[in-house]
Amino acid sequence: MDVFFVISGFLITGVILREVEASGRLSLARFWSRRAKRLLPASAVVLAFSAVVSAVWLPRTQGRIFGGDIVGAAGYVVNWRLAGRSVDYLAEGIATSPVQHYWSLAVEEQFYVLWPLLIVAAVWLAKKTGGRLRPVLGATIGVVTAGSLATSILETASAPASAFFVTHTRMWELGLGALAALGAEQLARIPQRVAAATGMVGLVAVVGSIWVFGPTTTWPSWRPALPCLGAAAVIIAGLQPGGPAGWLCSRRPLVWLGGLSYSLYLWHWPFLVAALSIWPDVGRRVPALAVSAAIIPAWLVNKLIENPIRFSPELTRRPGLALSVGANCSLIGALCGLALVGLPHPGPDPTTTDVMPDVLGARAVHEGGGNLDALAAVESYDPIVPDPLVAAQDLPISYQLKCRATTDTPPPPCINGDEKGKVRVVAVGDSIMQQWEPALKIIGKERGIRFELTVLSGCTLSPAYILVKGEPYVKCKNWGIKVLDRILADPPDAVLVSHVSFEALTSQDQAADEATEQALTNGLHSYWSRLAEAGIPIILLAANPRFDDEAIYECVDKNRTSLSQCALKAITETSDAQQRAVETSPVPIDFINLNDAICGDLCPAVIGNVLVYRQGRHFTATFAKTLAPRLDAALAKIPALAGASWDGPLL
Repeated sequence: MDVFFVISGFLITGVILREVEASGRLSLARFWSRRAKRLLPASAVVLAFSAVVSAVWLPRTQGRIFGGDIVGAAGYVVNWRLAGRSVDYLAEGIATSPVQHYWSLAVEEQFYVLWPLLIVAAVWLAKKTGGRLRPVLGATIGVVTAGSLATSILETASAPASAFFVTHTRMWELGLGALAALGAEQLARIPQRVAAATGMVGLVAVVGSIWVFGPTTTWPSWRPALPCLGAAAVIIAGLQPGGPAGWLCSRRPLVWLGGLSYSLYLWHWPFLVAALSIWPDVGRRVPALAVSAAIIPAWLVNKLIENPIRFSPELTRRPGLALSVGANCSLIGALCGLALVGLPHPGPDPTTTDVMPDVLGARAVHEGGGNLDALAAVESYDPIVPDPLVAAQDLPISYQLKCRATTDTPPPPCINGDEKGKVRVVAVGDSIMQQWEPALKIIGKERGIRFELTVLSGCTLSPAYILVKGEPYVKCKNWGIKVLDRILADPPDAVLVSHVSFEALTSQDQAADEATEQALTNGLHSYWSRLAEAGIPIILLAANPRFDDEAIYECVDKNRTSLSQCALKAITETSDAQQRAVETSPVPIDFINLNDAICGDLCPAVIGNVLVYRQGRHFTATFAKTLAPRLDAALAKIPALAGASWDGPLL
């Protein structure tokens, strides 16, 4: 999309500039009406089709999420929705949205709204100061472009997942095209041979980017400069007739595809998503055929809807009517998304788990003699709690209280259990620690323990650099330093830690493939030693088995009467690494591992009527509650917690 951003910036700025220089003003209504009739009708048709794809072929568990995406796409703000999801650990297990490609259209639409306002402001400034329009406009666009590029570099370094989608990290690419439009008159005068060479260099830069950058490259930052400058070079070359780049781009098949480009871009993605959902275990042939098949509806919509509305004389004469048509098209798309959001599902949303359902959950393991393999063979339960369709909302209450850190400064902790308890325990770690909150709440109230939950998603309490999405998690390291200082300044009776990471880097400058278990272990030992020197006992709660690429609740929804299909072999790297870290620790560590209540040779997806995982690695809050007796029995053996009220087993 980087190339298309440059092209859009060039074309739109050129259109606006010509109108301003010809008439001395810009009709915003006419400009926006042209964009509305050009873009919104075809978009609404594809959004309706995407709603059908979601309802018919995609997992039912995600219908509401994708419905919200479609609403966001209709309003051209879906890029911000996707940016939020990209850094949200609750979004684990969500499949690819059928309208994910609308993120770039959202960026462009926001550009179409803001850019003419910027140019109008520059025109006013030029008149006010007596300056010439193009230099004033060039300075204005230059400042915006430079600021956006700087923001892109900084945000990609600190939050690469969200930086990919947000508008302000992409505006510089559109600004680059705009600057080319401003200098078009001068650039058109360069010698023809220079223009031809510039075009070829530009084509090489655009195509070469495919090999220079790969799927692991952090994007955008400064890296789109190669394809973007290449695109600008091709545009500059095209200002003069002739040249090999111009000859190639003017071939009839490419011109024909170029005429379909917008409609084909809209259609190819939902076709691809549907094909991969219907045939998940395919090679490259089916996706290629799916994208090729999208040419048919793209051509039909282009001929029957897009062009007739775009070139309608009536709509051209009446900008207000054109805006109305566009608004109604967006409304149709939004209604299709809302229809998905409103699809019925069994039972209420579990927005709170304060009430314990009358189910066994982990207690079924004890009552069944610990035979998890037998539980893995059970084919059905009625009911399943929580129902798979709403499992992702079965969360610890702390997600509502907003006490997870969002910056490297830890907020006040969530207090669980007995607020005035005689024993005080700081529970620290990532979302794997947070998932135990429902059990800690029960144990704390019964035993007189005050649990103070302090978490940062994806973060381990260690001075080593944890990797998140292949990048050093600098925020985590800084957060950990502050958490450790807070603990040492007000020592609790014990620190309870848990996390999901099993590898780390010793330096921020190391490559991701240099991450090792030893680096993380050394970091853990460093912080454990500092806590031990302060007389603070450490309790390490083993990370539960996980499934990196499996949305277990989707499998359960599809196999409600054949649940053994969802019993899988889990990954245990983290708990294995934690065990080794404890064995080599320079200070005593109390290690609690309850994984024998979760998995045998296979991990049952449902135990005692309770759905175990709400995603691929986190427990449902309901299942975590049923683990409370097992965790309680383990904590009762910890000497540092002897001051609690351990009177009888927890029922």
